[in-house]
Order: sequence, then structure tokens, then C-alpha cells
Amino acid sequence: MASRVIMAKAMLKGIVKAVPSGDTLVIMEIGDTASTGIPPERTIILSSLMAPKLARRGEKQTTDEPWAWPSREFLRNLCIGKEVKFQVDYTLPQRRLEFGTVFLGDKNVAFYVVAQGWAKLKTVRNLDKDKGEFSPYLKELKKWEDKAKENRAGCWSKDTAGSVRDLSPSLVGDPDREHEIINLVEEYGGREIKAIVEYVKDGSTLHVYLLPDYHHVRVFVAGVKAPSIRNWIVEPLKTEAEDLGRESKHFTEIHVLHREVRTVLEGVDEHGKLIGSVCYLDGQRKDLATQLVENGLARYVDCGLLLLPDAKRSLKSSELEAKKSQLKMWKSYCPPPTDLRAIEDQYFSGEVVEVVSGDCIVVATTDPDTDSVAKRRVYLSSIRCPRSVNGKAKEVLKKHLLKHQVHVSLEYSRKVKEFGSVHFELQSGSAEDFPLAPPAGYQHHMTNIAELMVAHGLYEVIKHRDFEPTSDHYDELFDAEYNAIAAKVGMHSDNDRPYVSNGQAMHSDKKYVVA
Repeated sequence: MASRVIMAKAMLKGIVKAVPSGDTLVIMEIGDTASTGIPPERTIILSSLMAPKLARRGEKQTTDEPWAWPSREFLRNLCIGKEVKFQVDYTLPQRRLEFGTVFLGDKNVAFYVVAQGWAKLKTVRNLDKDKGEFSPYLKELKKWEDKAKENRAGCWSKDTAGSVRDLSPSLVGDPDREHEIINLVEEYGGREIKAIVEYVKDGSTLHVYLLPDYHHVRVFVAGVKAPSIRNWIVEPLKTEAEDLGRESKHFTEIHVLHREVRTVLEGVDEHGKLIGSVCYLDGQRKDLATQLVENGLARYVDCGLLLLPDAKRSLKSSELEAKKSQLKMWKSYCPPPTDLRAIEDQYFSGEVVEVVSGDCIVVATTDPDTDSVAKRRVYLSSIRCPRSVNGKAKEVLKKHLLKHQVHVSLEYSRKVKEFGSVHFELQSGSAEDFPLAPPAGYQHHMTNIAELMVAHGLYEVIKHRDFEPTSDHYDELFDAEYNAIAAKVGMHSDNDRPYVSNGQAMHSDKKYVVA
């Protein structure tokens, strides 16, 4: 039998960070914060108590002992996130175990647990031999246990129906069960469901139970990536990045670990990862991804159609503010150098006299005082026209803009190029005459040609770096691209084929779709 060490019963203060079982608490000490901002933690097993064991997930999966889940849930709901006082009664140094008494206010937590029948008292076979190696409140605990037995409360109930959860195999780390994850997304995707966070791997990776069926899954928080935490056995060298990873993980733990959250399963990415949005209550409802990014503890990552445009914009905006404030992971951040130059005559109207390419036009303007004509080359801002659709895009610009009046708003310039938004009055007519009829719900009188082309899959929106200037209509372009990708139109179509102009088609032996 491992020897025990009797501890001086100093009373400490802390906040309950986690409740791994019905007799164990993880407590963050108050008033002793490390240089990283992470307080030291103590795992305290309630002295003389023994709660039923929860199922173990992973490679060696087990089932719950009877009443293990309600036992843990009782203690979790009682203590998680609350300030407590505690004392260490004795330890098992070889196993690094600490046994103690925890007070919530002036009430002994062990009394609550035993009175409700969610833990039993350990048998003390030899008080002389084990003197001091049991709860100093053993007599009171015995009285509470006798009452629980008499009332057949909790673990003492004769009716064991429903005392063990019906758990399906864990879907964490099992690539052979990816189809089951996809099935979960099809069943629950797009709607908010309750979940209990059981483990935090890093700031943006959680293991959760989806309620009420207890599906055990790994959720990657949508739209963000927290710093990783290395394996100390394999890579023992401590770095600043490692400290930041631990701080990010700690932030997530203190807000969601062993707490009920709301999650939306957004989908499965190309690597088979389950992507989900996670919200928690901290006085008010908060989004975990946003909180991580706002505090400089995670970076924004694009997850395609798995996040709606508004959510993406919010995360990108939060990241930009964190960079400006040089928070945490951005403390050494410097905006990239720019090659921008000042713009003259930012707003003007004129006639399109030339379509240079799929994203560039020449506009002729007339000086009202001298009647002189000036030509300005305008590149459409914040978009890119891929080569595969350049011919088609150029022909469409010719059809709609050439020899027509347009209104130009220049937004930024680089070297000799000027970039802006071009608006024109879209004429009504047949689908044949006007193949770029505006999408349903489009209500603008003057039409932004770039937005319209993006909506039909003829342009892609540039993913600008932070602090880069963008189109004044960047959000509208972003939304249009999201819808075009979802609808699989133009270059996003499964049947996408390269477009060429009529002239190119005449000199090609291959069969192309001609604009």
C-alpha cells in the first residue's frame, strides 16, 4: 500500500475550473498567478468519498458505472465556476493525489454529495493505522450517508433503470467512422444543440458530448485556429509560442470546460474535421471564436462555406482590432508596407470607350470648361478575373458597358493603376439580351458591375491582407461570392470549362464554350 503524507490543514481559496467526476474538483488558486497569467491548479479528491466512475473514452473505452453521470452532473452544477475554500487533508505522493475538504460558502461540499446519495464513504478498516488519512468530518458524513441509504437516494436507489448511459463508440480520432460524423451534421447541422465540453485539447479544439444522445465528438471551433501545444515528452523545449498556446487553452477551459454550451455543427471540412460554432454564457451569451480572436489568443482562418459571411466579417474585424492593439499573439505585429499613392479626381462620370480585359475598362470624360476629352483606365477594385473566364467576362463588359455612361468611384491606387467601383444603369430586357440579369432581390437602381459579375461566377473576390484598402462595397462582393459558390454558378460550377473570346476560338482546335 502506498504511504500517505498527512498535510497541515491550511485553508486556501480558489475557483472551480473543472469537475472530472462526482468526487473530484480541479481548483484554480486565487492570489497566486504565474507569469503567463495562468494560476496554479490543484486536483482535489473529496476525502473519504468514492463516486462511481464515468466511462473512459478513447482507445480503451469503457462504460459508466451505475449513476456515474448524474453523480458528476450534481457536483458539476453545484460547483463549476464558483469560488470555494479548501484544505488538503492527506496525499498519496507516489500517485500525485491530493485528498481534501471543500467548502462552498460555509457548507461542506462533501455533505451535499453524500446527502444526495451521489457518493459513498470509503471503508476505514483500521483507524489507528490510517489515523488522519480520512476526512476530519467522517462522523458527520456517516450520518448523511445513513439518511441517504434510508431515503434510497442517488446511488442507493433500488431502481437502476437509466443509471447507465447508452453510449455509442466515441467518434474522436477514428477515421473509419467519418461517415458517422457526416451523418451527425446531416441530422443536427444548422441548428443549435446543447453540449457538455469534456476536454480542451487547445484553445480551438474541444471534445464534447452532444446532448441528449451523448455523441462524443471532437469539434474544431469554426473560423479560428489557436496556437498549438506541443508534446512535452517529445519536445520539452519551452518557447514563447508554447506559453501562448497554454494561455489560449486556459482561456477556453475557464469558459467552457465541463460547462453546458450551445453549438452549431457547421459541417465537415476537406480533412474530415467537424467544424462547429460554440457559444457560452458569461453574464451574457458569448461566441467562443470571437472571444479568442478579440483577446489575441487565436487567428482567423477561412473555412469556406462553413461560416456565413456576417460571421466571417465579424471575426476578421475582431482580428484586425487585436492586431492594431498588438494583443498577445500580435504583440510584434507591424502593418505591411504599402505602395499606394494619392488619387486625383476620385469621383467622375463618363463613357466607356474601351474594354481592356475582363476587369479593366477605359472611361472618357469631358471637361465642361474646355470640352477637352480625357481617358482614364479603371481597374475594378477588390476582384480578380481568372484566365479561365477572362474572355467571357470581357465580352460581358463590352455588352453592358461599352459606349454606355458609367459612374466611377476610385478607391485606391497602386503605382500607375487606379482601382475603383463602376456603376451603370442596368437596362431591362430579355434574358437573351441581358444575360447578367440581377439576382432575385437585387434592388439597386445603379448597378455595381463587379458585384453583378461576382454573383454570376465571373470574378473572384480578393482576400485582402489586413490594413490593405478595399472596395467600398467589399461586404457586398463578399456576400455575392458566397452565394455564387453555394449556387455553383460560373467558375464555381462542377461543369466549369474555360471560356475564350471569339477570336481565340477561331485559332483553336479544341472545343470551348464561346462567349
